[in-house]
Amino acid sequence: MPLAKVVGYQKDAEDEWVAVLACGHTRHLRHRPPWELRPWVLTEEGRAAFLGTDLNCTKCEDSPSPLTIPPTPV
Repeated sequence: MPLAKVVGYQKDAEDEWVAVLACGHTRHLRHRPPWELRPWVLTEEGRAAFLGTDLNCTKCEDSPSPLTIPPTPV
C-alpha cells in the first residue's frame, strides 16, 4: 500500500478530523473507542506531533494523486 506524509488537517462536514496527505488525498483520523484509538487527534498538540508521519493511502492504489500544488497545512 502506498505511503504518504501527513501535511495538514481539516474537518469534514460531520466535524471529524481528516488528514491531508502529501499525495493530495485525504484520510479520516477518527477517535472512536474501542474500535479506533487515536486520542492524539483531539488536541492541536497531538495533531502537530503527527505532521510528517507516513500513513497508508488506499486512494493512491485506485487513482493517481489529484494534487498539482502542495496543500496548506492547517
